[in-house]
Amino acid sequence: MHESLATVKPHKLQKKINKAKKAARSGAVHYTETLSTGAYSKLTVLSHRRVENAELDIFAWGRQGYADTNFWIDRSRDTVPRIDYDAVSVTDFAERFEANSLPVVIVGATKRWNAVEAWKPENLVAKYHNEKFKVGEDDDGDPVYVPMKYFMQYALVSEDAEKNDSPLYIFDSNFGDRMRNNTAKRRKKERSQSRSRSPRQNEKSDESTSDRRERKRLRSRSPSRSSIPSDKKRGGISVLNRNGGVPSTERKDIVPSDAGPAGSLNGIPTNGHLANGVSHMESGIKDNGGNDLDGSNFPSLLAGESRPTSEMLKDYEVPKYFQDDLFRLTGKRRPPFRWVVIGPARSGTGIHVDPLGTSAWNALVIGHKRWALFPPNIAKNIVDPSGKPDHEAATWFAYVYPRLTSPDTRDESGKTLAERLGMIEILQGPDETVFVPGGWHHVVINLDFTVAITQNFCSQTNLEYVWLRTRDSRPRMAKKLLTQLERLGARQGSSTTPYAELAERIHALAMVPSIPPGSSSSNWEVHVSEMQTEKEKEAKGWTVKKETLVNRGIKIRFE
Repeated sequence: MHESLATVKPHKLQKKINKAKKAARSGAVHYTETLSTGAYSKLTVLSHRRVENAELDIFAWGRQGYADTNFWIDRSRDTVPRIDYDAVSVTDFAERFEANSLPVVIVGATKRWNAVEAWKPENLVAKYHNEKFKVGEDDDGDPVYVPMKYFMQYALVSEDAEKNDSPLYIFDSNFGDRMRNNTAKRRKKERSQSRSRSPRQNEKSDESTSDRRERKRLRSRSPSRSSIPSDKKRGGISVLNRNGGVPSTERKDIVPSDAGPAGSLNGIPTNGHLANGVSHMESGIKDNGGNDLDGSNFPSLLAGESRPTSEMLKDYEVPKYFQDDLFRLTGKRRPPFRWVVIGPARSGTGIHVDPLGTSAWNALVIGHKRWALFPPNIAKNIVDPSGKPDHEAATWFAYVYPRLTSPDTRDESGKTLAERLGMIEILQGPDETVFVPGGWHHVVINLDFTVAITQNFCSQTNLEYVWLRTRDSRPRMAKKLLTQLERLGARQGSSTTPYAELAERIHALAMVPSIPPGSSSSNWEVHVSEMQTEKEKEAKGWTVKKETLVNRGIKIRFE
């Protein structure tokens, strides 16, 4: 680990080691006396708690050998259409993709965002170094937070993330709600403590603080950081081993090459390495956004106060296709719906379906992601079989994906099991936004260091599909949404959103029975009584509802 971070808060390091020992005695985590300072980033997270990734055993996070696995795919496997953000209107998007429940990649939605520059790693560290971001949950379901400076140390500067099968990553849904920074909170706490101390104690405290600042200033000028030969720097990142020296071996990383002839996919230009396969580079960690985060400049990025994480909301805007989010009407009852996602290679999310039938969009600012998606009518046990070592994205691509695509699964028509299931793959790059319709199973793995923003939403197009699941899973929230639609519909005014019509569409679902617990959309049918005439059904919106639900795998049968 770099000396600068190892000495920032030595008392905190010892405190966390002591907590780790205590947790080990209680059986919460394993601990070994050979634990070195280089594991500081892991201790920051796992000192006395176990996050989701802890199921891999914190000292065996590399036992599967995924660090040596190439998870990149040839661009030819990506058959999902691309559309130009400036060329496709909101109406066209809803009719072509939302209504038909078709995934699509939007190109150009992020090109005007401040996040393109503001979310580069060195800028994130400089602005939010003391702010804590969620990286998981402990066994009790409580969130575990890590300061940005320690996470970036773990992900980009130290060798910890390089060796992990599925590294930790930031997946924070509350970043937009934190209006105060940790520096201000700490200063308020210090003032409170100062008032309770005697003048003599305050004097000693001030002298101690001054001495620590002077020692830190002298350390930042130490030649041990700046005298590293340029040929020992990995892709612009100076890496020291745990004894303060330069490692003797170089690591081969799976990262995209910038060389190669230009190609195109669906009319959208691509780099040559994406069209012809991905080459290996021996330059170590290399960010795709031209970042300059290394061990030598890390101390300078930690100067000054960090800013509240809510300021990240100013760096991006919701794409025009997803701005009319009806769940905004539910107020405080709304569950988490937006996440900032930051992680190194091989981190990601396992196979899942987004909650309450909501659709989602994922905008990538830095790096590359690999996606695999399955239609809603596919049973969960097929795409997420039991018996896997864990539920990480890297494990899914290492265990499940080869079985679905194996030549041994080809039928008479020559299609593999994955092709018969309708699996589609995406290789997402910077300035690309993936639209995931509600009900689609999907798994995502980061191919290199990535920074992204994602949100779930309920639109006018997917209202019926979302409502049925919300009504059964979150009845109070569903009632709040209907009440708000009726209230706004009664005083429609000049709003372009047809609130009254949306409320009527929801009332038309009154006869639809509850979805049986644990059932999937592939084996569930909606039975509608023939007691009503066809005209009455059409007046109540059954025609619209039938098309919407069928496109998402729910069968409707009139009796």
